[in-house]
Amino acid sequence: GKFLFVSNHISIYDPLISITELADKSIGFVSKKENLAIPFAGRYMLKAGCVALDRENAREAVKAMNSAADNITDGVCAMGIYPEGKVNKSAKGLLPFRNGAFKIAKKAKVPIVVSVISNTRKINESILRRRTHVYLKIVDVIPYEEIANLKTNEIGEKVYEIMYAALGEENR
Repeated sequence: GKFLFVSNHISIYDPLISITELADKSIGFVSKKENLAIPFAGRYMLKAGCVALDRENAREAVKAMNSAADNITDGVCAMGIYPEGKVNKSAKGLLPFRNGAFKIAKKAKVPIVVSVISNTRKINESILRRRTHVYLKIVDVIPYEEIANLKTNEIGEKVYEIMYAALGEENR
């Protein structure tokens, strides 16, 4: 279906895990432009519907948000974004959200699928030794009607509270 997927961002593996777990949903991500320049991976990301975000240029960032909304509206794919804006390297909690991310849902008039991911940081620690159990939990789906009249900062506060509560004590 058509939706905006949002999650916390604790590791470089988060998009790969999310795309794999949601493979039946056809999802692309808004990603920093540097990621789309990675040989092979960048080409795959573009084919999957990923959108390049130039974090240094506000005008280009708005274009990226509009492209992401268009991907949803045109049925290219659902879109995912990490509202923290970058990998959270601290051990706990959430970084402040970049609320412009929620303009995608407003423009495309779609629900927001709120999720949390955990344990992806451990992948590097045990990559050659043993399996790592990673958890992707869909926490809530906020219908478009609930956000239609909200400002992006109000949506951000709502999503932040949902995600923060879902992280559990050990991750706060």
